[in-house]
Amino acid sequence: MFDFGFLEIVVVLVITLLVVGPERMPEVARKAGQMVGKFRNFINSVKDDSNLRDTVRELQQAVDLKEEQKRFESIQQDLYKGFDDVKDQINFDELQRPFGQSVIEPTKQDLELAKRQLESTNDVETPTAPNNQASSSDTDDKPKT
Repeated sequence: MFDFGFLEIVVVLVITLLVVGPERMPEVARKAGQMVGKFRNFINSVKDDSNLRDTVRELQQAVDLKEEQKRFESIQQDLYKGFDDVKDQINFDELQRPFGQSVIEPTKQDLELAKRQLESTNDVETPTAPNNQASSSDTDDKPKT
């Protein structure tokens, strides 16, 4: 702490012995020991205060983490609520194809119904007739000259 070596301590003791004298040296040494003890207690209390401050700081961060956790939980609940709303709006039975059953080919009535629905929206281009597609695919297979 003060970076005293053995030689410096011996020099200080010799000077103290010359100044105080051999009769009063035990009393001065006792008082010096008490002062060193008080100083060490003071240093330890400062360290404890710093540890206490660190602990208080960690607790404050932990409290902030709890608030963040509450925010995340509220966001999670909002998301679940939104997903439930979407689930309620979509009928999954109509969208899912049953597993283990053969694929059902759409009938002509289904195709015509789908075509009419597409035409009614006017947002999507309707596909051309199958005869036209076959003829266009035939022309694509021929090499261009």
